[in-house]
Amino acid sequence: YNHAVSFWPEFLLPQFGLGQTFTHFSKYSEAIPCLDKVLQTQPNNYEARKLMGFLCSKIGDDEKAIVHLRKITEFETENKIDEEVWMELAQLLEKQNPTRALQLYHKAREVLKRKKQPANTNILNNIASLYQKQGDHSKAIKFYEKALFSCGIQVEPGSGALKVFGKS
Repeated sequence: YNHAVSFWPEFLLPQFGLGQTFTHFSKYSEAIPCLDKVLQTQPNNYEARKLMGFLCSKIGDDEKAIVHLRKITEFETENKIDEEVWMELAQLLEKQNPTRALQLYHKAREVLKRKKQPANTNILNNIASLYQKQGDHSKAIKFYEKALFSCGIQVEPGSGALKVFGKS
């Protein structure tokens, strides 16, 4: 990719490939300029925008990560956005907007349902945690039970196994 980029700096495919390669080797600060070049010419490039959002999150620039991931939700139809985008954006928004984060986790679940894949334990646990923080204990318990079930732990509803809140 380095050779291709040096010979054809305007050719975006090797720029993106080089950005992916740097990402693979955890050279995030080197990957970002490659993706910037792609996004300057193709601002609605889904994969470049998604990777840029993830990289910004990885290096701790949450605000930029949110901007990049939100842009995907502005230019892409909702049913074409994958669960990873919804999950990452939800995680980034948990502290500043927990209600919106909860909505986005549910969108991630919807995407997985359309793909006929089960929701992963992290999504279910995060949903439960957000319901708990909102004070909706019955929904929190329901999603904690689903999270446990998703990793093979069976909990009888009403058994008292989930006395997380001092209530069953």
